[in-house]
Amino acid sequence: MFTGNNTLDLREKGIDMFLRSYQRDIIEHLYATGETTSAKAWRHINRPDAPDPHSRASVILFLQTLAREELISGSEVSGKGGYRGIYRVDSRYPSPEALGRELVRRLLVKVSEDFKMAGWVPVAG
Repeated sequence: MFTGNNTLDLREKGIDMFLRSYQRDIIEHLYATGETTSAKAWRHINRPDAPDPHSRASVILFLQTLAREELISGSEVSGKGGYRGIYRVDSRYPSPEALGRELVRRLLVKVSEDFKMAGWVPVAG
């Protein structure tokens, strides 16, 4: 299950509670272009005006996780020097907001299931 940064930041709003800023930036880049590679996404988040640089591995792992969870489409193509991933917007999630809603829905289902398995009953306060 994809969990973004594995933390919940209640100071943030919406999907930003679950994603790091560079992950949100990658999603926005993907939706602006419709298709990207890890190299293009990495260059985008490490542009001169970017607040803090991130490794190419972080970008690759994030895109692969989104594809594995079927939140975006991903495929590998053979190229010079090996294979490279091509990532595309999934038509089921036509906007970053739709993708965010699905991600939050999945996280809430997972948390609810975990509470039930542990024998806890969540109580609204």
